[in-house]
Amino acid sequence: AVIAIPPENLTRESFAGIAAGEDPKDWFLGLLRRGVAVAIPVMVERSLDHELSQLSWQARMTRRQLLHRVGFVAGRSMSGLEVQQAMALRVVLASLKEIDTRRVAVLGVEQGGMTALYAAAADEAFAGAVVVDYFQKREDCWKEPVDRMLYGQLNSFGDAEVAALIAPRRLVALSQPSGPVDLKSAELEAKRARRFYGGLGLAERLEVASADRALAAGAEKIASLLGADRLA
Repeated sequence: AVIAIPPENLTRESFAGIAAGEDPKDWFLGLLRRGVAVAIPVMVERSLDHELSQLSWQARMTRRQLLHRVGFVAGRSMSGLEVQQAMALRVVLASLKEIDTRRVAVLGVEQGGMTALYAAAADEAFAGAVVVDYFQKREDCWKEPVDRMLYGQLNSFGDAEVAALIAPRRLVALSQPSGPVDLKSAELEAKRARRFYGGLGLAERLEVASADRALAAGAEKIASLLGADRLA
């Protein structure tokens, strides 16, 4: 099974291409044809369609910004809550008799990529992770949306250190050449992450690369990771 986490600008229905008037996406069909169950959690989009977003005193805050403010005073973060959701969903999937508990992985795109990376690091029961358009150096994290904020993040953890928590399991990080990730930044972070995998003698289990159709490529990588290369 795969937990597939959409980017911040798509509903889960549009992410899979099953919304009214849409055709199912190739990545989604590809996994289903290989006998892989796909679970897509409901995430909070970075949209301005909430009624509170329209109030002038809110300076047109997105849904995620609004919830970030609410959670901030209670010591909660949007990223942390979404990671917990992904971990809880893995437990549910693992409880189903049709699912091999050792073969549940996580795939995420952009904001979903952050969730996938941290979920795989926090829960060693995940077989591995594929991260699309997120993995890179985080020294410029102050420029990112406020709802991604993690206090003290860079004191101990860049993306390479989070990747170290996933090792020795497989981690694939893909970026589109025209996507939001700076490819040089991704490669520099990959160089640091390879020290951890290389130290275990498992350098081949970390892959950081660019791909034109990164999500489709990521779906193929995660099918391979789960041993579901052949069509069902």
